[in-house]
Amino acid sequence: MPDSSLSILDFIAKNKEWIFSGIGVFFLSLLITFAIYFIKGHKKGGSSQSQKSGKNSVNLQSKGSITIHGGVRNGPNSKDR
Repeated sequence: MPDSSLSILDFIAKNKEWIFSGIGVFFLSLLITFAIYFIKGHKKGGSSQSQKSGKNSVNLQSKGSITIHGGVRNGPNSKDR
């Protein structure tokens, strides 16, 4: 019975040049693809936001932080009516 691990190692040793050059080309292509994706993605001006509101709801949308103080304004028990 032939030793299969030896034949695999022989195959790799005989064909190492094209095996590893193929892996190198793959990783280089992958790196270039990710670089192009991130460069183009950041040039578009960021992400867009959208919201859908239900009945009697309040939606807040901001590019930065939102700080809410107190309770609900203009609600059913509010004095702002």
